[in-house]
This record gives sequence, C-alpha cells and structure tokens, in this order.
Amino acid sequence: APVAPRKLRLAQTTVAVMAVTLVSSLVALVVVGKLLGLCGCLLRFLPPDPHRSDGLAELQETIQMFKSHVENSNTWSTEIWMLTCRVDNVSSQIQVLSGHLEDASADIQMVKGILQDANTLSFQTQMLRSSMEGASAEIQKLKGDLENANALNSQTHSFLKNSLENASIGLHMLSGGLGNANTEIAILKAGLKMANAQAQWANSSLKDANAQIHVLRGQLASVDDLRAENRVLRSSLEGANAEIQRVKGSVQNANALNSQTQTFLRGSLDNTSSEIQLLRGHFKRTGDEILLLKRDLETVTAQTQVTSNHLERTDAQIQLLKTELENANALDPKIQVLSSYLKNASSEIQTLKQRVEAAASLVSKTQMLESNLQKANAENQQLKWDLENTKTLIKKIQEKQNGLETIREAFGSQEQLQRTQNQLLHLILQGWEAHGASLYYFSHVKKSWHEAERFCVSQGAHLASVTSEEEQAFLTRFTSTSHHWIGLTDGGHEGVWRWADGTPFSAGRSPA
Repeated sequence: APVAPRKLRLAQTTVAVMAVTLVSSLVALVVVGKLLGLCGCLLRFLPPDPHRSDGLAELQETIQMFKSHVENSNTWSTEIWMLTCRVDNVSSQIQVLSGHLEDASADIQMVKGILQDANTLSFQTQMLRSSMEGASAEIQKLKGDLENANALNSQTHSFLKNSLENASIGLHMLSGGLGNANTEIAILKAGLKMANAQAQWANSSLKDANAQIHVLRGQLASVDDLRAENRVLRSSLEGANAEIQRVKGSVQNANALNSQTQTFLRGSLDNTSSEIQLLRGHFKRTGDEILLLKRDLETVTAQTQVTSNHLERTDAQIQLLKTELENANALDPKIQVLSSYLKNASSEIQTLKQRVEAAASLVSKTQMLESNLQKANAENQQLKWDLENTKTLIKKIQEKQNGLETIREAFGSQEQLQRTQNQLLHLILQGWEAHGASLYYFSHVKKSWHEAERFCVSQGAHLASVTSEEEQAFLTRFTSTSHHWIGLTDGGHEGVWRWADGTPFSAGRSPA
C-alpha cells in the first residue's frame, strides 16, 4: 500500500523538476529577448539629432548607460546560461536521485520484508523459548523423578540385600537342618534295614523270637525317639518353609517394584527421547532459519551500506542543490516547490536512515538469537549427557535385575530341591522305600488290582513295573511274606500285556 504514493510522489517530483527546468529556460530566453529588444529600441528611438546640441551630453550618458547595460546583459546572459546549465545538472541529478530513490524504495520494501521475516523469526523464537522453558521444566521434573528412582533403587537394593542376607541365613540354617535330616534319615534307613533284617531273621528262627522281640522293642523305642526327632525336624522344616514363603513374597514384591521402576524409567526415557528429538528438530530449524537470516542480513547490510553511500552522496548533492536553489530562488517562485520536494526527499532519507538503524537493531537481535542458540545448544548437550547418564543408570539397573533374576532362579532351584527333599522325606516318613531312582510303597491293605492302581495314581504313581532282576530281587525281599499287585495288565486288549504306566511288556527283556 505505501509503494504507490511513494512512486506517485517520485513522478510528481520528476514532473516538477522538468517544469522548473522548462520555465527557467523560457525565463532566460525572455530576459535575453527583452534585453536585445531594448537595445534595438534604444538604437531605433535614439538617433543622433544635430538640432539638439543641448541634449548631446545626455545622449552620450544614455549611450554609456546603454553600453553598460549591454555589457551587463552579456554578463546576465552568461550567468543565465550557467544557471540554465546548473538547472539542467540539477534536473539530471534529480532524475538520478529519483532513480536512487526508486532503488531505495525497492530496498526499503526488501528491508520491510526482512523485518517481517525477522518479526516472524522473533515470534518463532518466543515460541522456541516457551518450548525450551517447558522442556527445562520437564527436564527438572525428569531429574526429580530420576533422583526419586535412584533413592527408590537404593532402598530396593538395601531391602533386597537384607532380604537376601536373611534368605542366605535361612538357607544356611535350612541346609544345616537338611544335613541333620539326611543324617537322621540315613540312621532311620539303617535302623529300618536292621529292623527288616531282624524281622526276617525272626521269621526264619522262631526259637530266638522272644529275644529278638525284646531287641526289636528296644529298636522300636529308638524308632519312636527318631519319630519324635522327625516331628521336631518337620516343625523346623515347616518354619523354614514359612520363612521361604516370606522371602518369596519379599522377592516378588521387589520384582514388582523393580518392574514398576523399570516401566516408569522406560516411559520417562521414551518421553525424554521424544522431547529431545523435538528439541533437536526445533534447534535444527532455528539454526537453518538463523543461517538464512544471517545471509539475508549480510545482504541487507551490504545493500544498506551501498544505499547509505548513495544517500550520503545524494545528501551532499541535495545540499549543493539547496545552495544553488537558494541562489536561484530569485529566478522563479516555483523553485520553492522543488525545495519542498527536496525536503520530502530529505525526510525520506531520514526515514531510510531510521530504517537502517532498525536494521542495525535487527542485527543486534540476531546476535542475541545467536547467543540464545548457543545456550540452547549447551542445554541440548546437557540433555545428551543426562540421557547418557540415564542410559548408564538403566544399564546398571538391568544388570542388577539380571543379578536378581539369577538369584531368583538359584533360589527357585534351591526351593524346588527343598520341595523335592521335603516330599521325599514325607514319603519316607509315610513308609516308602527307596531303590535306585524310585520310591516304592508296600501296602498291607487288601485291594483289588484296579483299586490298587487308583490308589497309586492318587499318590502320583503307578503299580510297580519290573524291568530288571535287581528290581525284582528288591521287590521280592519285601513281598516274600505277603501277596502284592504289580502293574502288569491286559485290560483293553485281552492277551496283549502292558505295564500300568503305558510301556509295553516284553517277555524277552523282563526278568523271569
């Protein structure tokens, strides 16, 4: 919108200068013509009169005056011609000035565009500052969360350490109790073997039955003592199991707490990584915009310098024009109009100077933006360091979690071993006999084959499958005085024999 009035003003200035030049030329021609006409009139209307001798002196004076006027008219012609040349020069300079003013107007429009871009960049910088403040607040919050996570991790570490120490003490006590239990079991097995030997010997030798019965009663008393000790051992094992359950609950709570901590840290790290990526994008775009702004400002600075030089030269020329126009004011009052236009041009030049100063302030703002960008880069570097520290912390937490997983697996295997040993001890206390890698239970309750198989299945077993002579000798030793079922059946397909556990019966591999 302000471009059209400025162009109209420049056109009016050019037309006024041309009109002043034309009027000055016409005035000079009129003055010269009037002087020449005056000279002709004087020559025509003042001839020598011999009858007027009295007016000769006056005529001579008039001729001298005319000569002086002619000489002065020649001088005036020269001055008018010089003034005309100066006016022509002024006109050409004004035309050059109008061209420079048009260039300056274009430069001003360019500077206005750059100022608008600078305003846009300033607004973007404000938004970037607000986002940086939000990012700083988020980083402070993240630092607080990391400190809380570190404190929680240290508390978890101390709690797990205490729990593991208690668990190790309990396991040590449990291992000692298990060692004692194994010793007692070995003694019990030895006593039971001795009792079995004594029973067989009593069956084979009825004459020494009374003496052997007394010995067996003494051994049964020791067996009762062993049973009492086994009860005490069972109660201690139950306490150890309760302690193990408590430790298991503590480990589960610790695992849940670690999983929550890891989830929270992962979410926080994901949020931090996304925010850092956004900040990197903002910083990159800001850097690109600032580089473009630098280039534009360098161009504007160079153009402004050139414009300033042109304006200085134009100002000097205008000062000369003012001086010459002040000298030429006596020629025509219309030159005052040119002076007003020149004043307007001077005001335009002042406006241009002010805009140049605004461009200089824009350069200072750009430098401020550069310093802010450096600060943002420093904060970005700090964020990178914080991210690296967080990754290191997460790596340590994962290592500790892996260590906890290893401890938990070891504890689980130890617990499984303890459970197996407890089951074995419980079965042995219930009367099961160990042979090889299997346990055997010899029931004295009379049942059918199917009832006996269902009873074995309810105990998690099957009727015995005889697969070796050693196993057959072991079974014979306990079943020589009574009848017992074995797991051989042809149910489902008559004549096709198989063992109760599903393995086929092979007469060649089975003992006779």
